[in-house]
Amino acid sequence: MIKKISFILFLSRFSYLISVGLENGSVEFYLWNPIDGFTKYTSIESRFCHHATVKRLSFRKTFDENGGKKQFYLASCSEDNSVRLFRVEA
Repeated sequence: MIKKISFILFLSRFSYLISVGLENGSVEFYLWNPIDGFTKYTSIESRFCHHATVKRLSFRKTFDENGGKKQFYLASCSEDNSVRLFRVEA
C-alpha cells in the first residue's frame, strides 16, 4: 500500500520523477508525463530500504549535472526510526 509520494520536475516542464514510499519500507520511482502517463523508472534494492512504513519523502530541490547525467537526491524516513538518502541518476 502506498503511504507517501513526492515528485520533482525531471527532464522537461512536462515530465516528472515521482517517488513512492510503501507500507513495507520500499521506495520506487516512476516517470510521468501527459503523453505516456506513468512508467516505472527504478526501485531501491530491498537491502537499502527501510524495514517499516515510509513516513516522509523529500526531493532535493535542485540537481547536479555530472557528465551529462542529472542527479536527484531523495531523503526518506520511516517508522523504524531510520533516515535514508538516495541518489538517482538519469
